[in-house]
Amino acid sequence: MDTLKVPEISTQRNAVDMSRAAPSVHNSQPWLWTTDGRTLTLLLDRSRTLATADPNGRQSIISCGAMVHHVQLALEAEGWDVSVSLLPGESRYRLAELHFSPGNPNTDARALMDAMANRRTDRRPYRSLGADADDTFAALAQRAGHYGCSLVVVRPDLMPLIVEASNRSAAAHRYDTNYHHEMHWWLGARTRSDGIPSSALSEKSAKGVGVGRDFHTERGTLSSETIDDHAHVLVISTDDDSVESWLRAGQALSAVLLEATARGVASCTLTHITEGDDVRSMTHRAASQSGTVRAVPQVAVRVGKPTGPQLAATPRRKLEDVFEYS
Repeated sequence: MDTLKVPEISTQRNAVDMSRAAPSVHNSQPWLWTTDGRTLTLLLDRSRTLATADPNGRQSIISCGAMVHHVQLALEAEGWDVSVSLLPGESRYRLAELHFSPGNPNTDARALMDAMANRRTDRRPYRSLGADADDTFAALAQRAGHYGCSLVVVRPDLMPLIVEASNRSAAAHRYDTNYHHEMHWWLGARTRSDGIPSSALSEKSAKGVGVGRDFHTERGTLSSETIDDHAHVLVISTDDDSVESWLRAGQALSAVLLEATARGVASCTLTHITEGDDVRSMTHRAASQSGTVRAVPQVAVRVGKPTGPQLAATPRRKLEDVFEYS
C-alpha cells in the first residue's frame, strides 16, 4: 500500500473513532466500517435496526448517512480529499465507500469536526434564537442544500400542524406492545454502550415541549427549568424516498447539527413526525407552506438557545465494534 496516496490505517481508525459521536435513532449506532487499506466501506448493521419503529430501515440509513459525513469531515480536516460514493443500488446493507487522495487540511471541515465532541441531543425546552435566527437559518439551509436537501423553518402560525403530527404519532403507538417493548429495550440503561440513558430523558421536559417523541417512560432523570418552549422546528426534505435520498438526508442532518453546535445552538433531532403517511403528510404541509421544499420530509430538528448546562455525552460502542481492517 502506498501510504503517500491514502491515509494510513491508524488515520482511518482515528477518523472512525472520533466519528462514533455521530447521531443515530435511539442511539442505536447501526453501522460498521471496514477497510482494505485503500477504501473505507460503510455497512448497515442489521442487528441494530428498529423492526417496529423503523420497519423499512429508513431512520437507520439516515443515521448511517450522518456517520458518513462525520468520517468525511474527520479525514478532510487532516488533509485528505475524500470522495464519497453512495451505493444504495448495490446492496441494501453496503451503503457507501470513501476514496482518498492527498489534499490540504480543510479549515471548514476542522471547524465542524471540532463541534463533534460538543454536540448533544437536548430534549429540554429552548429559548428563541432571537436576533441570531435569520443568519443561523441561512447557514443551516446552505449546509443542507450542499447534499441536495431542502431545509425550511416552520412558520410559527403553522406550528400547530407540527404539534398535531407529533400527537398523532404518539397516538398511533399508544397501544402497540411491540413498539413499547422495542422502546423499552433502548431506554434507560446505564451500563450499555448504546441506547438513550435516563440522564438524557426527562418526563417534566417532555411535558413542556410540544414537539417531541413520547418515550413512554418515567425513568428519565434529566433536570430542566420550568419555562415555555420557544424552539424553532426545521424540516429537511429530499426529492424522493430512495435509499440514496435517505443517506443524503443523513449527511445533511449531520452538517446541520454540527453547524448549529458550532454556533452555540441547541438541537434535538425529530424523526417521529416523518413516520406514517398521515403524519408525514402533515409535516410536509407545514414545511411547504413555510418555504420552498423538496417532495419528501425525512427528518426534523428542534433548535434554539439552550436553557441549561451542557449535557453529558451519551454512551458509544467501542471502536473495535464498529471498525474492521481486513
